[in-house]
Amino acid sequence: MGGCRRQRSLGRDSGGTDVRDPPEALGEQTLSCAQFSFDPRPVAQEATMQEVSPSMTFKRMETAQIVDVREDEEVSAGMIPGALHIPLGQLQTRLPELDSARPTITVCRSGRRSLTAAQTLSDAGFTVESMEGGMNLWAKEGHPTALR
Repeated sequence: MGGCRRQRSLGRDSGGTDVRDPPEALGEQTLSCAQFSFDPRPVAQEATMQEVSPSMTFKRMETAQIVDVREDEEVSAGMIPGALHIPLGQLQTRLPELDSARPTITVCRSGRRSLTAAQTLSDAGFTVESMEGGMNLWAKEGHPTALR
């Protein structure tokens, strides 16, 4: 048997499996198992989350559940009317506040945190998309905002 390889975790795929960089892509070398813990689970392919444009989000405001995952200070400047504000750090513990039967769109400032939130919701059984470009692009396109 060969040695263990250290791998960097990139997150989780839709099945909850750690997604890891292949060691050779990181320039990693074989190490002894005593130095690092060994994870015998298969390495999954990186998951891709579906994104939706601000214009499509605007059209779906009446039917989709919109979850704004920005911090309190960020939403004080305005958010999508009717959106539910749940900061990303609280999302896991506040899942019961959401309706898993409704399609969900996650939103943040630029689109990065909303991808993480979308993956969390997808892992929990939600049908979810992330709004590309976040509130920056929403505002640039001239869509309405409401104060909290």
